[in-house]
Amino acid sequence: MKKISFIVILLISSIMCFAQKTTMSNKVKAEQYVLEGVSRKSNNDLKGALLSLSLAINLDPYNADAFFYRGEIHEIKGSQIDALNDYTKACNLRKDKVALYKKGLLEEKQGKIETAITDYTEAIKLDSNDVNPYLRRALCYNKTGNTEEALADINVGLLHNPANLNALYLRSGLYAELQNFQSAINDLTRILLIDNKRKSVLGLRGYYFFIIEDYEKAYNDLNEFIIKFPDCEQKYKDMRASSKEKLKRSL
Repeated sequence: MKKISFIVILLISSIMCFAQKTTMSNKVKAEQYVLEGVSRKSNNDLKGALLSLSLAINLDPYNADAFFYRGEIHEIKGSQIDALNDYTKACNLRKDKVALYKKGLLEEKQGKIETAITDYTEAIKLDSNDVNPYLRRALCYNKTGNTEEALADINVGLLHNPANLNALYLRSGLYAELQNFQSAINDLTRILLIDNKRKSVLGLRGYYFFIIEDYEKAYNDLNEFIIKFPDCEQKYKDMRASSKEKLKRSL
């Protein structure tokens, strides 16, 4: 009886040892397929990259990198649902700020704003110095009507990168929503100081000057904007004409 028990234990031990070796072998092979997939992706062989990464996942379904890179391939190919599924699996296996950010972007596109906010929040927890999740979360907050929260996120983003033109433009719009037109004007002015080729903001700044009844600055901005963009909306031309008329009356 003891001899049989010993044989059984030895057999079980051998099976476990073989299973461990097989698992390790699969993990190594999976990593090789991941590297192969990344290389194929860099050479624009998307079909080959997709195949390599899928083989990696078949060998090791816990390989977060394989899911992440396959998600990127799906996204490039326009398969957003497949990409989102792979990014989700990658995030479930390992919290990664890039995967969370990419997942959030796709959630946004599908109208899942609250889920996107959660993704960006998790990405910020992993790296509070990365501006992008703050700006995307700000856009999401704005879509849900949380203007104050959106403004707070943009302010944090601008602390890290004061010359971020997209952040300044977005903040100017939020200030305008809060009826703080002078602050909106200040941000648009900063944009022009950083990049004086951004003449498109002149129309908006002229509109804000018109609202606060600074008709001279409104006329100057709107006039320059219309000269640069003669096919702009009629409302800008109407405001320019109105500003000119009000200036005449003030003389």
